[in-house]
Amino acid sequence: MTNDKGTKVRQIQRFCVVLHMMLTIFLGACSMYPQDKSHSSLVACSSLTNTTNRETSRGSWRQSFRAACRDSKGQVAGGSEILHLVPHRGSLFAANGFWMDKSHYWYGGNDPSKPWGQVLRLDASEQGWQVDAVFANHLRIESLASVSFSTDYKGRSLNSTQSVLLAAAYEGNGEGGINLFERDDVHKRWLSTRIVKDSLGAKGIANSVRVIKQYRDKLTGIDRVFVAAGIHGIWSGAFANDQERRIVWTTEAEFGPLPVRALSLAEANNSLFVSVGSMIYRRVDGHTPHYERIAEIGDSKPSDVMASVGGIRGMAAVPSPDGRAESLLFLWTPGKHARACMMRMDPEPNDSIRYQLPVIEVCLDEMIETHLRGIPVRFVLGAYNEIFSLRRAERYESIELFGVEAIVADRDAPTAMNQPMGEGGFYAGAIVVARKGAGNYRLTEVNCFPLQSESPLVALRTIAASPFDALQGGELYFGGYDANFHLGQDTAWIFRSSSELFYRLFEEQSSPC
Repeated sequence: MTNDKGTKVRQIQRFCVVLHMMLTIFLGACSMYPQDKSHSSLVACSSLTNTTNRETSRGSWRQSFRAACRDSKGQVAGGSEILHLVPHRGSLFAANGFWMDKSHYWYGGNDPSKPWGQVLRLDASEQGWQVDAVFANHLRIESLASVSFSTDYKGRSLNSTQSVLLAAAYEGNGEGGINLFERDDVHKRWLSTRIVKDSLGAKGIANSVRVIKQYRDKLTGIDRVFVAAGIHGIWSGAFANDQERRIVWTTEAEFGPLPVRALSLAEANNSLFVSVGSMIYRRVDGHTPHYERIAEIGDSKPSDVMASVGGIRGMAAVPSPDGRAESLLFLWTPGKHARACMMRMDPEPNDSIRYQLPVIEVCLDEMIETHLRGIPVRFVLGAYNEIFSLRRAERYESIELFGVEAIVADRDAPTAMNQPMGEGGFYAGAIVVARKGAGNYRLTEVNCFPLQSESPLVALRTIAASPFDALQGGELYFGGYDANFHLGQDTAWIFRSSSELFYRLFEEQSSPC
């Protein structure tokens, strides 16, 4: 009888969730899959900012961008995914891509010259997004970062700190090499540097350029920027000088080749760390640097990790439980049945560059099942980029934020209708994971929860603090979608919300939604 009663309770819980998600059917909605749009009749990006706020925003959320629209110069800002959001010199920039987008000729479009990966720019919160650059032959801009240099490549101090916006992607399907693009802020143009030349000998995901990280070599005192260029290795660069004002890159990988693509770089306890599949390496600084392995998760070899899933993701430095140093926090997703367990590695008590065995703080599949009122979860992927650290001067503790996507195994669950998987599919909402201290986690969703009348969000990829903070009082921007090898069109999105929402997650019993 106890089992029967529990089953009935779970059935009632699932029915309530589904009923809640379907309340808007009477509005005439029939699909969560976005309808094809005629790009010749698109509305202005600036008008979308206002109309979508009124029609689709809930709670403290406001929609900032929805593909596709026309900017002030008539260029189409489209895309299937927003991969990065980066503040730079008072504006907010977004890395956009067209993977699996039906408007691209690889997936059914009729114009080989467009669309290609874009960088979008927002100059004020209530303005429309602008197309800052289009990168021909690059399907999506996989990395975007604003880095600052106080020294040149020889360690000499610069006359003033130089801030540079960098983008990175591989060309074609890998046959054209891996390119870095540097924004010339004065002339508002992008300059290209090819760091991995010619044919890469591998296609697709093996060339994925997923992370750019700034770090000062503790022995040489040189400010350097590091790029994880797929399986080809880690490249680094430094600023030329006050006259040339460009980045000088190494001609060969500083570390590599690698068995699988590197997905995260993090600085902790005055060292730089890189994750490669199931391994973590520490950079040993100096004029002839090298990398030493400091950890291996479980019995998995790097080559055993499913390339598209990645292994160790989103590695970040967080205060250690004893408060004496920094621990490494990361998401562990080795394969197609990944539970997405959050792991933490604490430094040895008397040696901050040596780490103890990892401990599991939480496995997110169970948390998401509870969040969805018992809907079964079969796979979780997340921490697409760096884990975002939310810190406010008036708040003592920081909060770590990142996004996840989940495959749910229930035909009645709210899923992205173009992304079916067996009896269910990819959950339509964009789940946000919030952590406040070791093992203390909460979940919420971008724009609260999915409605049948709206395009699916699927995955939160990136979070950035508003560069317009003086006017907006601590707002955050959120961007994403994951095509997951399923065709779609114009699915990229950006929302914004107050950072206070995430503090309330830990202060109130009920969700802000």
